[in-house]
Amino acid sequence: MNKHVLICEDSMTTAHSIKKMIEKFGYTAEIATTALQALELLRKNKYDILTLDILLPDINGLKLIKEIRNIELAKDLPIIVISATKNETNLNFDTNIVHWLEKSFDMDAFEIVVEQIMGKKDQNKVNILHVENDGDLLELIDITLRDIAKVTQANNLTKAKELIEKNKFDLIVLDYVFPEGTSDKLIPSIKSGVNKNTKIVMFSAYEENKILSRYVDKIIIKTNVSFDEFRACIEKLIISEEKED
Repeated sequence: MNKHVLICEDSMTTAHSIKKMIEKFGYTAEIATTALQALELLRKNKYDILTLDILLPDINGLKLIKEIRNIELAKDLPIIVISATKNETNLNFDTNIVHWLEKSFDMDAFEIVVEQIMGKKDQNKVNILHVENDGDLLELIDITLRDIAKVTQANNLTKAKELIEKNKFDLIVLDYVFPEGTSDKLIPSIKSGVNKNTKIVMFSAYEENKILSRYVDKIIIKTNVSFDEFRACIEKLIISEEKED
């Protein structure tokens, strides 16, 4: 699953150095060279981390943080301050400003901070297995759910069966038709193992039928819902499962 980082830094040399580090960890990154550009991106996109230079050409970084917290998509966004100056003010920062690094930091120190944030974020998410052979749809569903779920992907039934037998998931989302058969073949593996009580969603282009209805908790027809509606269905199932627990 791709994690997305916004780098707010007016020095392109520094920005590209940080971007290379982020991409080495397997994450994606965008660069904003001004505070106003960062605000524009934060209003439109969901990010997992913001790296922020305090000394920006248009707005002071500490003032920018206050504006960021008024943006719905960024109100809980973890922030790593990367600055040429030391944190000598001993301010009681928002808990989501997780670290202050001087620009002389080494990659190992930066990696530790990033991985700590990413790991903490994933601990608070439900685990969802998405079984689907359309790569584009896998990515779109990941983007739709990434802030509420850790999505594991399987693009064929063999891989899905291996994951189901070895891992516990909170929810399993299945397409129906695959080159090697139909996903109802996975039902015995789900019901006989560690996922026997896991909720199952059939997310398919095929219309509902009585046979599938007996084994799954929800059938969603791909052509009948938007991604927002799909997310709402998943959230409802997650909430109902937490109440049952």
